[in-house]
Amino acid sequence: MSSIKPLVAVLCAGVLGLQGCASERSETALDQAAASFQAVKDDSNVLRSAPRDVIRAGESLARAERLSSYVGSGADVRHYAYLSQRYSEIAREHSNLVLNQERLAKLELERQRLQLACARPSWSACSSRANGWRRRSSAWPRPRATVAW
Repeated sequence: MSSIKPLVAVLCAGVLGLQGCASERSETALDQAAASFQAVKDDSNVLRSAPRDVIRAGESLARAERLSSYVGSGADVRHYAYLSQRYSEIAREHSNLVLNQERLAKLELERQRLQLACARPSWSACSSRANGWRRRSSAWPRPRATVAW
């Protein structure tokens, strides 16, 4: 019986040590998720273009923080911290997508405006540029016409 007590003490110390490592990993995951969420929350473009993803990231982070106070919930804390980080990344990428689509629309309008401007012969800059291209292209040898009999 006396040999069992030291064994139990060693096992308890080992379990507490492992739980300390697990809680440290949980705290690291929670800190990373909080930093990622704060960066997304502070970006007005992300808030404007992906509010649902920002809300999901905040909800997952809040759940992870609530679970961190319970003993033995390290896996759940890491899981919800992971979800919060992924939702933050999704929000950031969604924002990038929306911003790029807006840029594309502006550039398309600018391209159409320039095409219309160059189509008018009254604009000397466009017509002189077109004349320069015509002169250069007329100097190129023309391909021979082949006739199939």
